[in-house]
Amino acid sequence: MHPLIIISLSVVGVILIIPIYFLYKPAKKINNLYGYRTPRSMINQKNWDIAQEYFPKKLFWFSLFSVAVLLILSIFISLSAALLIAMGLWLISSFVTILLTEMHLKRLNKK
Repeated sequence: MHPLIIISLSVVGVILIIPIYFLYKPAKKINNLYGYRTPRSMINQKNWDIAQEYFPKKLFWFSLFSVAVLLILSIFISLSAALLIAMGLWLISSFVTILLTEMHLKRLNKK
């Protein structure tokens, strides 16, 4: 099997496994090692619980989108270029997911 195909499959696996793992194994208590950890999410247990549920759901959908982009682009352009684009898209969407989660927590704290 071509090394680029192995790398692509590995990247797809990681992109999908991370949010799925956090969906099914969320961090229960505030800690400094595991889970969605930002100052706002660690203010109290309520914020922590909300962030541990909200972040992986959003990240999962962005991850699926990134994988779909990889699959579609690999038909039209080289696999290496499609892989780079999909990885870049996933990286950007990870930051967007963090921003969305922080905005969600901020809205909840205003209520």
